[in-house]
Amino acid sequence: MHEFSVAEAIVKKTIEIADKKDAKSVEKIKIQKGNLAHINNEQLVFCLDALKENSKLLENVEIEIETTEVTIKCKCGYEGSIEEKNHLNDIIMALKCPNCGKTDPEIEKGREITIENIEIKK
Repeated sequence: MHEFSVAEAIVKKTIEIADKKDAKSVEKIKIQKGNLAHINNEQLVFCLDALKENSKLLENVEIEIETTEVTIKCKCGYEGSIEEKNHLNDIIMALKCPNCGKTDPEIEKGREITIENIEIKK
């Protein structure tokens, strides 16, 4: 399960940051996830919930996941978002520039998974 390894990395990094800040607990983790990251939000939360049981710091943490849209850069000069229709897993197969119709634009944003913010209690 891909979500489990992502959850492990999030928990590890969160604990590392909380320890450096001498936190008593982590209150909230805000995660930003691109639409092309191929991560199921419910499965990710399930994995994070399972992993947080092993840490006193994360005992009562709230998890917020924000999804970001896909943005591209095309050789024609277009830079911006694309219309996301159909199933998200199929987007990459039909990714094309809305300006010129070319099917080889560079994906600028939409594949990332980042910890946007961590709220701690000292």
